[in-house]
Amino acid sequence: MKHKMILIMSLMSCTFLFAMASDLPNLYEPRYLILTSGQPTNLGYQLLQQMGVQTVINVLPERECDPGERSMVIANNMFYFSHPFDPINLNRDTVIEFGKLIKNVD
Repeated sequence: MKHKMILIMSLMSCTFLFAMASDLPNLYEPRYLILTSGQPTNLGYQLLQQMGVQTVINVLPERECDPGERSMVIANNMFYFSHPFDPINLNRDTVIEFGKLIKNVD
C-alpha cells in the first residue's frame, strides 16, 4: 500500500510540475522569497497565489504587457505593480525607482 501512495503522490507532482511549466514558464527562485518567470497564464497566477506569493511586479516594457494581467493578479488576491524596464531607454533613475519599490513591498 505504501508504494501505491508514493506512486500516486509522484503522479500528482508530475501533473503539478507540468501545469507549472506551461502556466509559469521559466519559473526560478534566484533569491530566497523572490521568484521570476515568463508571462504566467491565469492558472499560473492561481498557482503563484497557492504558493504564497503576495505581490507581482511586472518589469516588461508596456508594449509587451498582457493587458489583462492586473485584473488576473488582483482576482487571485495578490498585489500588482508595473515597473517597466525598457532595455533601450534604461537609466539610473529607473533602477533607483525599482529599488525603492522592492524595498517597500512585502
